[in-house]
Amino acid sequence: MVHIIRDAERKLGKRSPLEINHIFRRCIKKLYCIDTIRKFEIWLDKFDKLYIIHYPQQRKPNMSSIKPETHPNWYRDVPKMKCLVLGSYPPHEKRRHYPFYYPNSTNRFWSILAKIAKKELAYTKKLTGKEQLKAVEERYEIMRLLNVGVQNIGLEIKRKDDSADDNKITIEKFQNILSIIKKHNELEKILLPGYSAPSSTARAFLRYLDSENILYEIKDIKANAEFSINVFGRKIKCVILNSTSRRAGSVTEADLLKQFKRHLV
Repeated sequence: MVHIIRDAERKLGKRSPLEINHIFRRCIKKLYCIDTIRKFEIWLDKFDKLYIIHYPQQRKPNMSSIKPETHPNWYRDVPKMKCLVLGSYPPHEKRRHYPFYYPNSTNRFWSILAKIAKKELAYTKKLTGKEQLKAVEERYEIMRLLNVGVQNIGLEIKRKDDSADDNKITIEKFQNILSIIKKHNELEKILLPGYSAPSSTARAFLRYLDSENILYEIKDIKANAEFSINVFGRKIKCVILNSTSRRAGSVTEADLLKQFKRHLV
């Protein structure tokens, strides 16, 4: 970033504001790949003015394929919550096999937790209405056995088509994660499976912390990275894990089991 600014400053001389803006636009084109940012602000000491430099406009998406969604009220509290596992947002309604977190049976999340709890999952897919409710209860029982809470970060989102890909959703409003932390003094750890996409669990959680003005320090957003937050006079450890989605095919279920077991046992 610094070398881009200096390169622009060398070209400034006695230029008009319009020319200066044009020079900076040209110099920061190298940064346009960060497509989630539309403007870059920089203070020019030699000019008593804040110039707002816009990135080149990306092609506008087809808005007819982008629809808003609100998260279903699935939250089930756990009496003794030692660990809280967060997700980003559930897949599209037509891809859900039961009305609960990680509701697609192809996702390996519940399979992993069931193995840690030494329980068999009886209800997975092609379920009747009553069986779907039983699927929720058997998963809630696993949460109670492991003293694990589960919640998603997104409360309101916009989704492109019916994709389950985190790259195709944008979180517009967050769940109240702090309320869970406040209620459970025994909570020691937050697990964040998934970190690659802009709306992945780890990256969405960091944005949530920013929105709540909660300080944190993390060097790299990657699997097994750890950081801490201080809230309500307590220190909570946060750990980034690999995604349990089968899209993360390079990570085996055995590897995921080892990661989760390290923090849940």
